[in-house]
Amino acid sequence: MAHTLLLWDLGNVLVRVDPVRACLAATGGDWRAAATLVDAVVDSPAHDAFESGRLDAPGFHRALLEAGLIHLDYPAFAHLWTDMFTLDEAALALLATVARHRRCWLLSNTDPLHYPWITGRWPIGDHLAGATLSFQVGARKPDAAIFRAALAAAGVAPAAAAFIDDRPAHIDAARALGIDAVVYTGAPELKQWLEAAGDLSE
Repeated sequence: MAHTLLLWDLGNVLVRVDPVRACLAATGGDWRAAATLVDAVVDSPAHDAFESGRLDAPGFHRALLEAGLIHLDYPAFAHLWTDMFTLDEAALALLATVARHRRCWLLSNTDPLHYPWITGRWPIGDHLAGATLSFQVGARKPDAAIFRAALAAAGVAPAAAAFIDDRPAHIDAARALGIDAVVYTGAPELKQWLEAAGDLSE
């Protein structure tokens, strides 16, 4: 049965994320050190606070400095932190197609540096009826609160919505609330799933 609302993840669905590439600038080109830095930053309490809206961008930068994870001034850090995305053109084209038939909504763990950087470069927002962002609502996937916030903002019941995300844990969280969900592995596979659900026709 076709869905009323399609909830789309951002990172590794509509845009590809390569934080190791971004962190090479902070580690002198050492890939192993860059990967270690990424893990340390992503797993840090400061990152959780940043994506949950409890830290602003300067506060996040300051927390990473104090933890000894980076040694960059704020402008250099802000450039590094945003230099990790490329557009998934096939996914964006599919979003544009789906949006002609169904309401599409962004549901993303993101922050006040990443989100404007991405949406300022690519016309993702042109195809969205709205967005629920972790740093604005104070909750991150897989927390049920962020899904409930998106459904409430869109005015849609769980059973009428579908969710597209690259992480199985997030998919499981959506399904636990009664939202139909699919793991994103690529635009061709997602197109088949949407066609089977009836989301690509009126």
